[in-house]
Amino acid sequence: MALVTILLLAMSTLALSLLYMNSTESYADSIIRKEIRIQTNLYTISCLNMSTSKLARNFLLRGSIYIPEVYCASEFTETGTNIVHVSVKISYKYMTDIITSYGFEDLKINDSSLDIISRTTY
Repeated sequence: MALVTILLLAMSTLALSLLYMNSTESYADSIIRKEIRIQTNLYTISCLNMSTSKLARNFLLRGSIYIPEVYCASEFTETGTNIVHVSVKISYKYMTDIITSYGFEDLKINDSSLDIISRTTY
């Protein structure tokens, strides 16, 4: 009888510790994913800023470019008279998931400056 009690106590302790380990791993994974989402959003904002800077140096810049410093691809398209639409995509692979962030910006080209009309990131 004592052996059965000890075995039941040991098995329930093992089951409880496995349950706690599983919930701890799940919580840690959710925190890591949240940090990655925040980082990709910051990279998207940086990519938009760098794309604006590159367009300020060359007003005729159109098409796609890759910015390796922030791991992003920018695409410049002209949507109207002196208005350029910039779209940005950043993808980060974490384990089996791909976390993607997008950014869009509309810029108006003046004689010697750029004005930001709208900026969106998600």
